[in-house]
Amino acid sequence: MPVKTYNLTISGEAKISQNFKVKEFRSYSSTYNKLYSNEVKISTELVAMLEKLRTFLGGKIVIINGYRSPAHNKAVGGSSNSTHLKGYAADICCYDASGKVISAKKVCCVAEDLGFSGIGYMRSNHVHVDMSPSRIWRGDETKKENGTYYSLTRHGLSFYKYFNIKEKYQPYKKPVVTKPQIDYSVPSDWAADIWKEATNKGWTDGTNPRKDVTREQAITLIYRVIFNKPNETIENSVNICKEKKYTDGTNMKNYATREQVVALIYRMYKNNPDATLEECWTWGIESKITDGTVPKNNCTREQVIVMLDRVINLSK
Repeated sequence: MPVKTYNLTISGEAKISQNFKVKEFRSYSSTYNKLYSNEVKISTELVAMLEKLRTFLGGKIVIINGYRSPAHNKAVGGSSNSTHLKGYAADICCYDASGKVISAKKVCCVAEDLGFSGIGYMRSNHVHVDMSPSRIWRGDETKKENGTYYSLTRHGLSFYKYFNIKEKYQPYKKPVVTKPQIDYSVPSDWAADIWKEATNKGWTDGTNPRKDVTREQAITLIYRVIFNKPNETIENSVNICKEKKYTDGTNMKNYATREQVVALIYRMYKNNPDATLEECWTWGIESKITDGTVPKNNCTREQVIVMLDRVINLSK
């Protein structure tokens, strides 16, 4: 079984897989707050299996105890043939996607399904797992039998049977987040009254208030309001505005941005076809026709009507 040896000082921060770093497997005892070795041995197969376990559970895995140097193993009373000594093992605590600790019983069952060589139930939320090439072992480390840990393997028990768990655990599935559907046919609450009034006056046909407005639609809406020409056709509106040089008449099917709409309003309202985008936008902010945000974003039909309503109120 491939086992790699790392220098903690040099490679401690190095990633050995998508979610694990070398330092997580270091020979360290939290009980004694002591680092026993700068050397770290890690089984590549163990790391691969931990990644599988992490994916199945949907959260993260904290390595409580990974590699143990001989001095570390002796200090914690480990077996002379402990799989931790060779870098085959890890004692772990697992968390789900919400950050809640997963019970050790569940982790033992899932680890068994995934095919870890050795699995030990340690306590309510800690589990021993290893990828020893020389044994298959399932045990309860909270119980003793004949001077050693209780072996499920010896008694022919699976963790499911031992813990009386009836159904197989299923892998975590990330929730599918669906975007709320927009009803383009209904105006937003903040624009509803103005939209209704504009429809009644013939400024708009009343359809699709929340849809992005094209340049020709924007020109038509603005022309109808500024020059009091309700129900004027798109073709006539565009031609007249092109003649007066309020627009260059290009890309009429493209969507109009907020700054382009404000520019069209200003040029018609002030009869100033030469006004720059910057000049028009500044006027729009100062006159409170727009709040000045996201000038490059597409403008909706209802936003055009609300801007025009504000322009009308400027003249009152």
